[in-house]
Amino acid sequence: MYKGEEVKILGVGTILEKDGKVLMIEESLSHAEIGKSSNMLAYPLETVKSNESASNAAERGFMEEVGLSIKVKYIVGFYQFKGGFGVSFAGSLLEQGEININAEEISKYSWLSKDDILAYPNLRPGVRESITDYFAGQQYPLEIITSVTK
Repeated sequence: MYKGEEVKILGVGTILEKDGKVLMIEESLSHAEIGKSSNMLAYPLETVKSNESASNAAERGFMEEVGLSIKVKYIVGFYQFKGGFGVSFAGSLLEQGEININAEEISKYSWLSKDDILAYPNLRPGVRESITDYFAGQQYPLEIITSVTK
């Protein structure tokens, strides 16, 4: 690989749907290297840490960003974006609770329909594609990712 061209980040996110709407967040931080800017709309996303599974990172990230405990059910898709690679999951709540956003990273949250999400002018890279795939019923088993870390 050539310096500056390597994939640097493995990002994961979880789509949580309730009554036909998806929990979405508006981010307050920018990260130009991966095409992220403040005020972008996304669902809760996280970077995978060393020796952490993608599914565990998605569950941890959801708790850290919005304060809800979830379980990932299946993979929606795999997405390459500027500076990284992402895995989108579909998840379900483990228990009901109040949303408590991480105010350092998130400016607000809302429950939005597919049409409202796709009409939003400032989506984080990969969100349009993964939301479209989710509502089209695209599913891959969690076992498609084989962990080789010890």
